[in-house]
Amino acid sequence: MRKALIVGVDYYEKIGSLHGCVNDALAVAGVLEEHANHGTNFITPNVLTATSKEDAITRRILKEEVRRLFEWDEEIALFYFAGHGYVEDTGGFLCASDSESGDDGLALSEVMTFAHNSRANNRIIILDSCTVAPQPRGRPSRQLPKFQKASRS
Repeated sequence: MRKALIVGVDYYEKIGSLHGCVNDALAVAGVLEEHANHGTNFITPNVLTATSKEDAITRRILKEEVRRLFEWDEEIALFYFAGHGYVEDTGGFLCASDSESGDDGLALSEVMTFAHNSRANNRIIILDSCTVAPQPRGRPSRQLPKFQKASRS
């Protein structure tokens, strides 16, 4: 089975809302739902969108949904995120609706740990993010850590 988590965040309480991330997420979900021959591709992708305070995606929700995606033994586990990102010398972050500064978002190291520990045969992570704040002093690491496929015991 193929499983996907698609996240689009336009609404941010403190760091400046965006326009288009929710539309991008919905478009990606539409593409993933079926093959060109109209056969099932991904079984109804889990789509989270934040357009207002009422449907805000908190860091807690984002982390739990990413964790849940990578928990299962799937053929493919795909994570797509459109929204603000933040990079500093300690690593990168995905900003949730409740982020105040960027470095209080979901750490990419956590996302990579969930993916690394997943039993899915293929793990795909697509990040459509621009940085929310000026780059910090020093040279930030922009490369995601590589991981080895977890052995099945």
